[in-house]
Amino acid sequence: MRIISRFKDYYDGCQSYGSDPNLVYVRKTREITIERERMGEVKQRELKEAIIDVSTKIKRIGYYDPHIDPGAIAFCGKIYPFWRYNGSIYYDYARLRTAVIGSSKDRRLLHSIKYHEPSEFYDLYNQEVDVTPFNYLKSPIFLIEEIEYIRYLVVNPSLRNYDFATQVHPYTAYQEISMYLGNDMANQMDPEIGISDKLRAESHGFDKWSFRKHKDDNKKT
Repeated sequence: MRIISRFKDYYDGCQSYGSDPNLVYVRKTREITIERERMGEVKQRELKEAIIDVSTKIKRIGYYDPHIDPGAIAFCGKIYPFWRYNGSIYYDYARLRTAVIGSSKDRRLLHSIKYHEPSEFYDLYNQEVDVTPFNYLKSPIFLIEEIEYIRYLVVNPSLRNYDFATQVHPYTAYQEISMYLGNDMANQMDPEIGISDKLRAESHGFDKWSFRKHKDDNKKT
């Protein structure tokens, strides 16, 4: 699998181990603001239902605190929920709890984090997702994240920005993407469509591509 992209991700180096040159992953990032009644360019009913279902569950694992943002990564048919707190990503509730107790002075939040067990989080973890939304978005990866109470759908996000290597090893990630594109996603994007000369050139190095900045990204847990 060859990757054409404007940014480098944590599994890109695995291309050097050999791959199918006929399979191309055009990794172009785009962002959609999620609204229950009007989801912008997201119009397909099945996709809306899948996104709203995951989005609603993310809302349930969130806290009424501006410093804890819930989210979930949909990766090759599986869901990996997470929380963002003080600029760090947590896929494990026990680690999040420890971080909050060690740094927060908010009594309401401390009480909630100590005694609340988010069953929705465990139900969502590794939950399988039908291939429909992946095919519609023409991507094996997308995420939904709530930032300051607004939920966003990000197609082809940079997984290294979410410490995803702690969940899936780089080589395994590369192999799973390759197999998902080649087997599960019957309607994957034609690699010759919509690829500009500039994008082809930038796929070999870094550029000025940037991602949404979070208010706490410069803080340490």
